[in-house]
Amino acid sequence: MFENFLFARLVGLRIEKGVTQHEMSLALGKHSRYMSKIESRYALPSMETFFCICSYFDITPHDFFADNLKKPILLQRAIDGLQTLDEDSMMLVFLCIKSLQNK
Repeated sequence: MFENFLFARLVGLRIEKGVTQHEMSLALGKHSRYMSKIESRYALPSMETFFCICSYFDITPHDFFADNLKKPILLQRAIDGLQTLDEDSMMLVFLCIKSLQNK
């Protein structure tokens, strides 16, 4: 069960980021077919590589395994953007979110 989640999460995150297996493999400093082997369930990443994968997606290991987070990359980008705003602007964004949730 864990492995199914791992493989599905990797594929989902890679697609969300809009990169190919080949591009991701090279960005991680691995052989061009590295991600293909992982996504095809022929290999598992080492712990060191797992942390590099999380860094590549700009997410934490917690976010990786939090199956209730459907779009962790987008969520992290939103959080990063919110942190650059002043308090009034953050409140405005919060009110917009609340308004959208009520629709």
